[in-house]
Parts: sequence; C-alpha cells; structure tokens
Amino acid sequence: MKIARRRRRQPLLPLTSFGDIAFQLIIFFVLASVFMKEAHIKSRPPESPDIEILEQAPLSVVLDEQGRLWVQGEECALDALEPLVSSLLGDRKDRRVYLKMDRDRRYREFGRVLAALAQSEAELVLIGEKTGSGQ
Repeated sequence: MKIARRRRRQPLLPLTSFGDIAFQLIIFFVLASVFMKEAHIKSRPPESPDIEILEQAPLSVVLDEQGRLWVQGEECALDALEPLVSSLLGDRKDRRVYLKMDRDRRYREFGRVLAALAQSEAELVLIGEKTGSGQ
C-alpha cells in the first residue's frame, strides 16, 4: 500500500528588506572601524572650553601617555613619521591631520612630532576635549 505524501509549501522569505539590512550593516561597520582604529591607544587629551567640533580628518596621529607614536592606529617611529604621512596624504586636496597628544607630554617630545608633520606639509588639527561652557 502506497501512502500519498502531502506536498509541503515552500516557506516564503521576503527578500526586499535584505538590501536595506545589508546597507545598514555596511554603514555600521564603517563607522565602528573609525572608532576602533584608536581604541587600544591610551591617551588623555588636553581640555579647553574653546574647542570646536570638526568632521573626521583623513589621517590621525596620536602621541600616547607612554610617548609612543601612532599613525592611523599603527605604531610608528618618529624618524618614519614624515615619509609615512607624506605618502598617506599623497596628492590629496584635504591635507588635514588630526594630532592627539596626551596632556602630560612635554614639549621636547611633541615638538619633534610637530616638526615632522610640518615637513610633510600637513595641515595640523590639534585634538582635545571640551570643558565647561566657555564663558
């Protein structure tokens, strides 16, 4: 005796929203990668009530609390800073470089970093934290 099986209906998956979900995931990971680039670097930026909020620069340089130098989240030697920044900026029209220094660093440490960045013809933007109302 042969028993007839009922045909199963294939599940219906709405595929129209997958594109929206994929687009939102791409945006999330792009934004998260910008924040994670410097997450492992320990630095306390200087504070001032006169700080402006700016859009993200194409390149970031950090001098951390131990005096180590980081370019785009990768550790860098001071003598390699100028050629590296020059090559990363290339022929870009926007030559801004965000420079974030630990507030306890002395001039003899960050003066050499400023000189190297000036040699690369970068437009420096110093980073800090806004305090108070500025009045």
